[in-house]
Amino acid sequence: MGNILFDDAIRIYENAKKLLAATALDILHPRKYHQGRMDDRVFKFLSNCRFGQTEIGSYVVPVVCPFAELDKNEDFKQLSIFSDEEQCANSLTRQVTNRVMRNISFIKSKIDNGEIDQLISQDKGQTISANFYEALGGLTLDSTDTDMEFIAERSPVVKNTNRIQNRILLTHDYYQPIETTHCKTQRRGKSRQQELSAGLRN
Repeated sequence: MGNILFDDAIRIYENAKKLLAATALDILHPRKYHQGRMDDRVFKFLSNCRFGQTEIGSYVVPVVCPFAELDKNEDFKQLSIFSDEEQCANSLTRQVTNRVMRNISFIKSKIDNGEIDQLISQDKGQTISANFYEALGGLTLDSTDTDMEFIAERSPVVKNTNRIQNRILLTHDYYQPIETTHCKTQRRGKSRQQELSAGLRN
């Protein structure tokens, strides 16, 4: 079994939760930066996720997210293994887990291609908030010689029709570009919110 320092373990657990929260918020309320009180639906979603049993490896942190959706009234609703397969496939849970992997794949690709500016200026497509970048970088990537592999294992009873990478490896080399994008995206998000606030007061 792998082992890590107390402080690093705490950061990994905290930022794994923040990564899911940021992704859910990006889906429900797309914007560059989320601040203030967390959406009740996101809070309920996180409350139903859990850390699984530790596995053999360098240091493995399994995160288990039960199926859940938003009903016709946009309220949080827990699903079960007896729920309709299509319902589970289109659930908030599946949207969140797919988006996490899609975001990380997209971020890694842009950094590999030297297109970091496109991450910062991303105005089209699916929004990746500064909160997501902050949580991603907070997964101890700032530590030298750190490798972080993200693995998505989906329920075998619910088909996944999206072509999304199931394994993505990030190393310490990605930390600085991610942190730079986090800071610049956050500044843009705050500036946008201030503009909207000023517009409402006029």
